[in-house]
Amino acid sequence: MTRSRPPARSTGGFASPTAPRRMPRQDPAVVAANLERFRLAHAGMVRWAEKARECVRFYEGDQWTEAERAEMEAQGRPVLVINRIKPVVRTVQGFMRRNRYETVFKPGNDGSGTKETAEALSMVSKQIDERNGSRWIDSQVFQDGIQTGRGFWDVRLDYERNALGEVRIRDLDPFSVYLDPEANTYEPDGWAYVTLSRWMSLRDIDVLFGRAVAGDLRADQPDGMPVRGDAGTEPADEITPDRTFGLDEYLGGPYDAAAAPILGSETQGFHPVEHVHRARRLLRVLETQHWELREVWRATDHTTGQRMTLPATWSDRKVARLIQWNQARGLPFGIERAVERCVRWTVTCCDRVLFDDWSPYQHMTVVPFFPYFRRGRTQGLIEDLIDPQIELNKSRMNRLHILSTSANGGWDVERGALDEENMRALEDEGARPGVIITRERGTAPLQRIQPSLPPQGWKMFEMDSAEDIKQISGINESAMGHIDRVQSGRAIEARQRQALNAVEPDFDNLARSRELKARVILSLVQRYYTEERIIRVRGEMDREQTVVVNQRDPAGAVVNNLAAGAYDIVIDETPVSSSYMQAQFEEALELRQRGVPIPDDILVRSSSIAGKDAIIARLEEQRAAQEAAAQAQHLAVTTQLGQPPGASLPPITASRPFAGTAPYQPPPPPPPSPAPGGPPGAAPAPQAPGPAPGPVPGPAPMPPPRPPR
Repeated sequence: MTRSRPPARSTGGFASPTAPRRMPRQDPAVVAANLERFRLAHAGMVRWAEKARECVRFYEGDQWTEAERAEMEAQGRPVLVINRIKPVVRTVQGFMRRNRYETVFKPGNDGSGTKETAEALSMVSKQIDERNGSRWIDSQVFQDGIQTGRGFWDVRLDYERNALGEVRIRDLDPFSVYLDPEANTYEPDGWAYVTLSRWMSLRDIDVLFGRAVAGDLRADQPDGMPVRGDAGTEPADEITPDRTFGLDEYLGGPYDAAAAPILGSETQGFHPVEHVHRARRLLRVLETQHWELREVWRATDHTTGQRMTLPATWSDRKVARLIQWNQARGLPFGIERAVERCVRWTVTCCDRVLFDDWSPYQHMTVVPFFPYFRRGRTQGLIEDLIDPQIELNKSRMNRLHILSTSANGGWDVERGALDEENMRALEDEGARPGVIITRERGTAPLQRIQPSLPPQGWKMFEMDSAEDIKQISGINESAMGHIDRVQSGRAIEARQRQALNAVEPDFDNLARSRELKARVILSLVQRYYTEERIIRVRGEMDREQTVVVNQRDPAGAVVNNLAAGAYDIVIDETPVSSSYMQAQFEEALELRQRGVPIPDDILVRSSSIAGKDAIIARLEEQRAAQEAAAQAQHLAVTTQLGQPPGASLPPITASRPFAGTAPYQPPPPPPPSPAPGGPPGAAPAPQAPGPAPGPVPGPAPMPPPRPPR
């Protein structure tokens, strides 16, 4: 078993369980370059962020600004929100969650990978997904992408739960991820850099980057003053919707210094990032991953053509020893100096460098998901639905306003028919049902003025807006489960799938992003999962499967060596629904009726019956009992016939009624020996005649069989 490599301290807490103790080298040029990247990325992100924030607001029902609400309330108009966007988006999200996916690794085309190692890699990937709860993380990333047009994973090593290190996957806030404004590729390998903006306290900086850096920042800030981390770049605050449990609402009103122990600026309308708690000050930390050229040692396998970069910590003397070792054994490996494009990791806060070194990973840790992507242009599902939604809200509000203002058309009253008291009562209570008005004797009866009917155009506008939302999104009534006639479940599901063809490109990009994520995971596993590990996952039919990776056999070879070989990635997607499971069960039954030996437990597993785990457990118990009885019977028969346990019994036929017995055959006579002293092959010497032949004795009687044990 190989020993685990100790994690480098220079990784600044990102790939190391301990923070560095020394103060990193402070270079003003590094700080200036990192702030310039953030300034450019922030400027290129403003347009997208404003539109994405509006999309999130419309999805959450906040479709009117405070100024618009105040204006309509001053006019006496109702403020309504008829949210037709949320059902459309939730339908697409539900379709995504009904599909189950699995990452499968296959041996590459160069022949360096093996089928057994590919299966072990698939199990490792499945264990990583189970440990990280990828099902829920992927749903959150998909929700961010559908609503805003951008979703992000972060894939890196984590030493919190495992001292050897394990892959950690988490979702990122798309409003905190600043992309290279000059990039125009889907894959992060085509970006010059990506910056993550986070607001952290001095305590968090102490834990992640070391006490020396945190102490330097603490000594630089005057007590009781708000801390801003932009260090002169003066960008606007992050354009983002509400993303806290009520902090924006709590700090949105005028600041009361006597009521809240929070320090703020002198203005009366505060953003949360402008406030610093006395015990927990927030600073902007900019974490940038960018590509740089680097001179490295690179090994090449001349048989397969694969290349691998040697660790940067290896000295020239160690590389020279490796070259001599390969030459002495005649291995087809070449090692030479080369210039490669590597990831540089720079983290700054204010005017301080928290970390600046080469990344321990071969790729950026950020993996994107863009539902719609065209040369750097990203877009979600909601952006095109905002205008029809606004038209729908206005049509409904105008129609309601007309109905409410014209419901009381007034009264036609003859002059002098009512005295002053009754006239005042008619004005105040004339619209109330059951009101009694006394008129003067001999005057004409009062007549109610009939209001004019509301124009039908507003209703047509509203219907057109609702239909526009369906047509633009491509999600019709069938997709949302509104069936206009009685149909079978399979027919309904077929109609829903046909209705969701409009969003197939979004799911195609999701599969593309999952493949990118799997490639990053494969890179981390092959580079850092070098120790012997036991991988246990839930395999097919929810059965537990266990495999040992990087295990050395007695001959010294490594079994299931994850670090060797090239592998391809296949994203296997399977729909999960009652109709699909019913169809699978019917197909399994049909195959069994045609003679395919499908076991009972697989039939039960493919059904949708409740409590099928208990049924399968009982089937397995019955199968185990039958196998034990058959083995006991086999052991009894073999012991009775004097054969070793486990030996196969010959077939019982009419000519051989007793298995294991055969008629007696006398041994053949020995060959005649040559005459003494004669050469080999000479004729044998004559011998005296033996006794006269008599009857041949029969075989000895067979003893009775012993009783079974």
